[in-house]
Amino acid sequence: MVTVEDFFTVTPGSANVRLEVPTGTTGAIAEIVQAIVAELGLTGTTGATGATGTDGVTGATGPTGATGATGPTSAFPPAFAAFMGDSTAGLTLAAGGRIGYNLQESAVGIVSSGFAASPTGTLFTVTDPGVYMMISTITCNNSSVFQFEVNGTPRTNTIMAIIGETGPGSITIMDILPMGAGQTIGVRNASNNGSVANLFRTNTAGRVPAYSSIAIYRIG
Repeated sequence: MVTVEDFFTVTPGSANVRLEVPTGTTGAIAEIVQAIVAELGLTGTTGATGATGTDGVTGATGPTGATGATGPTSAFPPAFAAFMGDSTAGLTLAAGGRIGYNLQESAVGIVSSGFAASPTGTLFTVTDPGVYMMISTITCNNSSVFQFEVNGTPRTNTIMAIIGETGPGSITIMDILPMGAGQTIGVRNASNNGSVANLFRTNTAGRVPAYSSIAIYRIG
């Protein structure tokens, strides 16, 4: 039987390998090839892919990007009002009468450019149209009802009552609605039976606290 060693010559001390094939018949060459294949073996099939390795650690955070450009100016400039009302004599308010606010609650003026206040502080006229929020707190010595009015028309859904048979009571009323330029806002005694409201007039801790406050702010 023909073996691979019959045709390979290895030089000692050298990496040189020489194949010597004697001249012969085709069958001899076939035996040579078969001997080589038998010695080397056939290539096996590719093995299955190994499992995916674990993720590496997260890299360091990159540097902070440059500050973006300043956004556009809001289309709604500020419009607000903040007032308090007080009096050492208190305030007696007939049914349908409006509360007057005589104290400015702003270090830079009564209101912004979005409002104009009446001389008596009973009405606030809107000069910049938009959607407005209004909040008012009232303290009264007797049972009374109050509500907002817009252009002299009562805002029925804003009616709230003070029950004051046993002493002063307070309520807070609020409203949100779109307002046009020239429209007015006020707070009124909402009684429909002629009841008079006696707004708080008692000194407390040596001071005269306000009987009511109002804040109006454009939100849209």
